Amino acid sequence: MAGSTLAFGALAGTMYLTRNENWYGEPRSGEGWFKRATAPMQAAAPRGNG
Repeated sequence: MAGSTLAFGALAGTMYLTRNENWYGEPRSGEGWFKRATAPMQAAAPRGNG
């Protein structure tokens, strides 16, 4: 009984803490429990001939 209660509590706590994570899309800055640093996108430099 104690093990089942502990497992349920651990699962419920994990679900609660990660409820705002966007697991399948692009990371959005400032949202979710774990903050991800995103690098700014840079335009590719044009290549010259020769």
